Amino acid sequence: GQNGNSEIGNYAWRAYYSYFGSYNGAPTSNPAVIGNDNLTWEKSNPFNIGADIGFAKDRINITVEWYNRKTTDLLLNVPVSLTSGFATQLQNVGAMVNKGVEISVSADVIAMRDFKWNLGGNFATNKNEITALYKDQEFISDFLYRVGESYGTFYMPIWAGVDSENGDALWYTDSTMTTTTNIIDSVSPAAAGNSLPKFFGSLNSQLSWKGFTLGAQLNYVFGNQIYDIWGFLFASDGAFPLYNQYNTGLDSWENVGDESDAPQYVYYNNSGSNTTSTRYLFDGDYIRLRDVTLSYDFNSAVVNKLHLNSLKVYAKGTNLYTWTKEKNLPFDPDVSNGFGDANLPNIKTIIGGINIGF
Repeated sequence: GQNGNSEIGNYAWRAYYSYFGSYNGAPTSNPAVIGNDNLTWEKSNPFNIGADIGFAKDRINITVEWYNRKTTDLLLNVPVSLTSGFATQLQNVGAMVNKGVEISVSADVIAMRDFKWNLGGNFATNKNEITALYKDQEFISDFLYRVGESYGTFYMPIWAGVDSENGDALWYTDSTMTTTTNIIDSVSPAAAGNSLPKFFGSLNSQLSWKGFTLGAQLNYVFGNQIYDIWGFLFASDGAFPLYNQYNTGLDSWENVGDESDAPQYVYYNNSGSNTTSTRYLFDGDYIRLRDVTLSYDFNSAVVNKLHLNSLKVYAKGTNLYTWTKEKNLPFDPDVSNGFGDANLPNIKTIIGGINIGF
């Protein structure tokens, strides 16, 4: 079948004027939105093949699904002639393909009367490819949009580290990564990393013995990159000396021969070392112990004696531990759009409680 994305925006198709300007003390009217009478929904054509499989009298259950989703009439802001008074116009241009595999497994490893153990998990992978754009032109906004590339491809100068002789920031001059320079204006940006994970999923376990239950869940994400949009400020090499800085600045280059990931600190630095580049692009791989819960359900004899319907005590821990590939990652890796925006980390909590049913 076919479905659509109607999130075009309210009245985005209409051209209209604004009356909020003034000229020489008199009110004015001017075009505010260029409009597009031909705007439509984005259209998706999904195709799925799946199987549900059970073994050992359904003690082991597996679900496997392969999907291929083709999307057309993508909504993108397309550059237009500045003689129109506008830089871009929202149009239905381009197409992309998403395809991948999703697998879920659940198994009753132990199924005795008083002792049970269920183990499960899921695994998902997705491959995205842009297959068409307006006149096959490239678009660059937060990401690079190029036919043959994946959506979410970062496009920026490639960081080459710090010159150990003088503490200068270095970048590769182009995507071949063969020549370095300390002059950012002579660098050609390149496709570098992607915000979309290559695979992700979770693992969960639940042990039950008589009235006790112990459950745990792990989440994982691998194969994506995330960009710190505030890195230029908080790891600025002195360009913004009056703001708080990451502690990586404590290891800045100081003497000839120093090996450091941070260039020389210069008060009000104007070298451009904190310019947007892969210096602030990090691997987003992580594994998180999302949840651990230990509970005890009192048996019916105790519950009846207290004239209750149920009684449970429990302790629950959330976000207890997170492993990240990047040891110096300055923010929580659990971001949805590929950018770390000084977002608050997922809070680690430990709580306990009593559930009483009357």
